[in-house]
Amino acid sequence: MIKEIAKNIGSELARKKDSELRWVLDKAIPTGWTLADVEKRCRLVRHDDSPIETLCVDGKPVLEIHPVEIEQEPTETGWVIRVVQKYGRINVTF
Repeated sequence: MIKEIAKNIGSELARKKDSELRWVLDKAIPTGWTLADVEKRCRLVRHDDSPIETLCVDGKPVLEIHPVEIEQEPTETGWVIRVVQKYGRINVTF
């Protein structure tokens, strides 16, 4: 059961990250992009003092990718555990 839950969480986190990346790339490269464009024009940057990664396109920051967080909340019948990853869109109008 735990393996299935972890698989579902991982799949959902990957789907959300993929969606955010595609949205930002569509805005940053409006003429259309390919994997070759991404490899050539995009970089992930992380400073030593921060767990946040920043996606840069052509040297311009466009998306902050925050680390995965686990939130626990007590309920009347037990606990609710949420796994979240936040994103911050930056400079998405080119």
